[in-house]
Amino acid sequence: MKKAPVLLLLFLCSASLAAQTTSQDTLTSNVTRSFHDQWFAPDKGHHFMASAFLTGFSYYALRQEAGASEQASNRAAIGLALSIGVAKEIYDGVSGKGTPSVKDIVADIAGIAVGLLILNVSSE
Repeated sequence: MKKAPVLLLLFLCSASLAAQTTSQDTLTSNVTRSFHDQWFAPDKGHHFMASAFLTGFSYYALRQEAGASEQASNRAAIGLALSIGVAKEIYDGVSGKGTPSVKDIVADIAGIAVGLLILNVSSE
Protein backbone atom coordinates (compact mmCIF):
# COMPACT_ATOMS: atom_id res chain seq x y z
CA MET A 1 0.00 0.00 0.00
CA LYS A 2 3.06 2.27 0.19
CA LYS A 3 3.02 2.66 -3.58
CA ALA A 4 -0.47 4.19 -3.76
CA PRO A 5 0.75 7.76 -2.94
CA VAL A 6 3.48 7.47 -5.57
CA LEU A 7 0.99 6.35 -8.20
CA LEU A 8 -1.38 9.16 -7.24
CA LEU A 9 1.46 11.68 -7.58
CA LEU A 10 2.36 10.37 -11.04
CA PHE A 11 -1.27 10.58 -12.11
CA LEU A 12 -1.70 14.13 -10.86
CA CYS A 13 1.50 15.28 -12.59
CA SER A 14 0.41 13.74 -15.88
CA ALA A 15 -3.04 15.33 -15.56
CA SER A 16 -1.52 18.77 -14.97
CA LEU A 17 0.75 18.38 -18.01
CA ALA A 18 -2.22 17.38 -20.15
CA ALA A 19 -4.15 20.46 -19.02
CA GLN A 20 -1.32 22.75 -20.15
CA THR A 21 -1.47 21.79 -23.81
CA THR A 22 -2.54 24.42 -26.29
CA SER A 23 -4.78 23.64 -29.23
CA GLN A 24 -3.39 24.51 -32.64
CA ASP A 25 -4.42 23.91 -36.19
CA THR A 26 -3.62 20.23 -36.77
CA LEU A 27 -2.02 20.74 -40.17
CA THR A 28 0.21 23.56 -38.92
CA SER A 29 1.10 21.57 -35.83
CA ASN A 30 2.11 18.50 -37.85
CA VAL A 31 4.23 20.47 -40.32
CA THR A 32 5.92 22.40 -37.51
CA ARG A 33 6.48 19.26 -35.48
CA SER A 34 8.01 17.31 -38.34
CA PHE A 35 10.67 19.97 -38.84
CA HIS A 36 11.11 21.06 -35.23
CA ASP A 37 10.66 17.98 -33.06
CA GLN A 38 12.28 19.32 -29.91
CA TRP A 39 13.60 17.19 -27.07
CA PHE A 40 11.92 19.28 -24.37
CA ALA A 41 8.47 19.92 -25.83
CA PRO A 42 5.22 19.48 -23.86
CA ASP A 43 4.54 16.36 -25.93
CA LYS A 44 7.68 14.72 -24.54
CA GLY A 45 6.46 15.46 -21.02
CA HIS A 46 3.18 13.75 -21.83
CA HIS A 47 4.97 10.67 -23.13
CA PHE A 48 7.26 10.63 -20.09
CA MET A 49 4.45 10.95 -17.53
CA ALA A 50 2.09 8.53 -19.28
CA SER A 51 4.81 5.88 -19.46
CA ALA A 52 5.81 6.38 -15.83
CA PHE A 53 2.16 6.17 -14.76
CA LEU A 54 1.45 3.06 -16.88
CA THR A 55 4.56 1.38 -15.52
CA GLY A 56 3.65 2.10 -11.91
CA PHE A 57 -0.02 1.26 -12.30
CA SER A 58 0.52 -2.03 -14.12
CA TYR A 59 3.29 -3.06 -11.69
CA TYR A 60 1.03 -2.33 -8.74
CA ALA A 61 -1.92 -4.19 -10.28
CA LEU A 62 0.15 -7.27 -11.02
CA ARG A 63 2.29 -7.35 -7.89
CA GLN A 64 -0.17 -6.26 -5.21
CA GLU A 65 -3.55 -7.19 -6.60
CA ALA A 66 -2.78 -10.26 -8.72
CA GLY A 67 0.10 -11.59 -6.60
CA ALA A 68 2.60 -11.92 -9.45
CA SER A 69 6.31 -12.12 -8.70
CA GLU A 70 8.43 -8.98 -8.67
CA GLN A 71 10.33 -10.01 -11.79
CA ALA A 72 7.16 -10.87 -13.72
CA SER A 73 5.52 -7.60 -12.64
CA ASN A 74 8.55 -5.58 -13.77
CA ARG A 75 8.67 -7.27 -17.16
CA ALA A 76 4.95 -6.92 -17.78
CA ALA A 77 4.94 -3.26 -16.68
CA ILE A 78 7.83 -2.44 -19.01
CA GLY A 79 6.24 -4.36 -21.88
CA LEU A 80 2.85 -2.72 -21.48
CA ALA A 81 4.13 0.84 -21.26
CA LEU A 82 6.57 0.40 -24.15
CA SER A 83 3.97 -1.34 -26.32
CA ILE A 84 1.48 1.47 -25.83
CA GLY A 85 4.15 4.08 -26.65
CA VAL A 86 5.20 2.29 -29.83
CA ALA A 87 1.56 1.70 -30.83
CA LYS A 88 0.88 5.42 -30.44
CA GLU A 89 3.77 6.28 -32.74
CA ILE A 90 2.59 3.73 -35.31
CA TYR A 91 -0.89 5.24 -35.11
CA ASP A 92 0.58 8.71 -35.67
CA GLY A 93 2.32 7.48 -38.80
CA VAL A 94 -0.58 5.51 -40.24
CA SER A 95 -3.45 7.85 -39.41
CA GLY A 96 -1.83 11.06 -40.59
CA LYS A 97 -3.09 12.78 -37.43
CA GLY A 98 0.41 13.06 -36.04
CA THR A 99 4.05 12.63 -36.86
CA PRO A 100 5.89 9.57 -35.54
CA SER A 101 8.96 10.49 -33.52
CA VAL A 102 11.91 8.57 -32.16
CA LYS A 103 12.21 11.30 -29.52
CA ASP A 104 8.74 10.36 -28.26
CA ILE A 105 9.90 6.75 -27.83
CA VAL A 106 12.98 7.98 -25.94
CA ALA A 107 10.68 9.98 -23.64
CA ASP A 108 8.59 6.83 -23.14
CA ILE A 109 11.68 4.82 -22.20
CA ALA A 110 12.81 7.55 -19.79
CA GLY A 111 9.36 7.53 -18.17
CA ILE A 112 9.48 3.75 -17.81
CA ALA A 113 12.92 3.95 -16.19
CA VAL A 114 11.83 6.65 -13.74
CA GLY A 115 8.63 4.75 -12.96
CA LEU A 116 10.65 1.63 -12.10
CA LEU A 117 13.13 3.69 -10.10
CA ILE A 118 10.33 5.20 -8.02
CA LEU A 119 8.84 1.75 -7.46
CA ASN A 120 12.18 0.33 -6.33
CA VAL A 121 12.93 3.27 -4.02
CA SER A 122 9.46 3.21 -2.48
CA SER A 123 9.60 -0.56 -1.82
CA GLU A 124 12.75 -0.32 0.31
